[in-house]
Amino acid sequence: MGYDTNRPCNGGAASAGDASVERRGLRRGSFVVGALLGALAVLLAPASPALAQTANAALAELIKAAEAEKELTMLQGGRYGDTEFWDEVEAAMNAKYGIKVDLQGTAGGPNMSQVTSRLLQEHKQGRSPASTDIMIASGRNQLKLASAGALMELDWRKYVPDIRDDEIATNGTGVLVGIGVIVAAYNPNVIKPEDVPQSLEDVTDPKFKGLIAATTYGSGWPQITLNLGAEKVEKVLSTIAANGNLAGNINGDLQRIISGEFGLYLFQGNLVEVEIYKAKGAPIDWTDLGGEINAAFLAYASVPKASRSPNLAMLASVFFMTPEGQAIFFKHTERDSHYRGKGMKEYLAKRKATGKPLMLETADIIKGNPEVYGKQNRKYRKLLNR
Repeated sequence: MGYDTNRPCNGGAASAGDASVERRGLRRGSFVVGALLGALAVLLAPASPALAQTANAALAELIKAAEAEKELTMLQGGRYGDTEFWDEVEAAMNAKYGIKVDLQGTAGGPNMSQVTSRLLQEHKQGRSPASTDIMIASGRNQLKLASAGALMELDWRKYVPDIRDDEIATNGTGVLVGIGVIVAAYNPNVIKPEDVPQSLEDVTDPKFKGLIAATTYGSGWPQITLNLGAEKVEKVLSTIAANGNLAGNINGDLQRIISGEFGLYLFQGNLVEVEIYKAKGAPIDWTDLGGEINAAFLAYASVPKASRSPNLAMLASVFFMTPEGQAIFFKHTERDSHYRGKGMKEYLAKRKATGKPLMLETADIIKGNPEVYGKQNRKYRKLLNR
């Protein structure tokens, strides 16, 4: 069933009471250093007057429809669902668009993979409304949802006239809001400078016994496979799982590296977060394993078909592409767009100048490597969780 992309979404909106979840007091402290935020300020090129006028008319209609929905709920754990993040987005959107809406995050909610599975199941069963009104997902999870028909296909160019084709996800199912560069994070108090691995194969050395952690879901392993090949990567992972070098699983909790509980983390999906902790004096640093890690995740904002507040979700997604939205998005997620933010754009340019440009994990790359992202990744997960 298709959607009319020439007007704001309608239908499927429930009452504010149905959508509400209890705000929680938990707040994640901000680790952003003022100087670093300044260096990563967002720049946005102005659209032509004709395009801007068209966008203003369409945007005004979307704003009106979004305000009528009143409330949006984001059911997702980690940074993307952080209540402090959504409180700040709410305040900024209300001020920018002259509206009064309530945006609710969910502290301690399910992780991205769990939300993706839940949305897929709900869509398959025809359940409405969806568990979350908006989704912020990596390329792989976003593509799963788009391929299953679980996301709305929208005309983003009406509201962001200067949007690039490669900022739009498959069939208009989302927009690019940030990227995260994959690295190996380590504690320099645990891993001496001369022992920092310079290749993936180096991590098999017995000196790393009991020191390595990884995610339970295999973050980074498919991406490095595209560079090094499945045989080599599987051999390394099998070795560290068997010889005791791989000592545990953490899912993005860098405090367990900073504390020295683990010395090396394979892999951290965002080098900026490491840099922020490092700038604050925490014992943490990163390596790209001599250039063998050369990939970056893409993060997309999307609207589930069964969202109870589709217009508000779309307006929030559009907001994330504005200078104000990018600044808030970076402050809370340590990611920005390499097109609409400054930090990632400059980093990618520096990497390209070294002759080792980063691979951006686009939908085409994911779809073009089904063996790596399917069967091979399942092997990796089994090794990581045994």
